[in-house]
Amino acid sequence: MQDMLKKIIEMDEQARLVKEQAQQEKAATEQEIIDTKKRIYNEYIERAKIRVEKNLEELIEFFAEASKINAAAQRHAALVAHLNRWNVGQHIACRAAGGGYVLVYGEH
Repeated sequence: MQDMLKKIIEMDEQARLVKEQAQQEKAATEQEIIDTKKRIYNEYIERAKIRVEKNLEELIEFFAEASKINAAAQRHAALVAHLNRWNVGQHIACRAAGGGYVLVYGEH
């Protein structure tokens, strides 16, 4: 009878050890999952920040170029309006004068 009680107590102790080890492994695994989730999230956020910065740089370049094109178009429109005021579109003649060229407006 003593042997049986001793065996039951030993088995109970072994069961408690196994249960304790399982609980420790479970806690470690849960912590590992939490850490992995945080790492993946942080990596995703970093990649997203890089994409946003790149897109922002491209947008800035696009608008800078569009601004240059718009400014050139405005200068062109002003020049065309100025030339149209003088009816330059009809006849323009260039002739040498003192080493440079002079625009002569009208019919020649």
